[in-house]
Amino acid sequence: MGIEHVYYFYNEDTTHHFHTWMVPRYEWMHRFGRSVESVRPVLLHARNHMNHGENLSEVRKAIAMLTEELNREKTS
Repeated sequence: MGIEHVYYFYNEDTTHHFHTWMVPRYEWMHRFGRSVESVRPVLLHARNHMNHGENLSEVRKAIAMLTEELNREKTS
């Protein structure tokens, strides 16, 4: 999928509920920096400037690939 690095974040909202965020780092994101502090500006840029058909199609493909892989791991 062309992803070299991924940031993982864990956020616990309550004692029985949590979120795991996986943020891939693509080449275009480097202009925002490479630290964890750059994630928010990257996500805002993506939402405001990249939220259209072609990119959404790529995101859906990546989700399907990740889901397939996670399901494969679960049944192994």
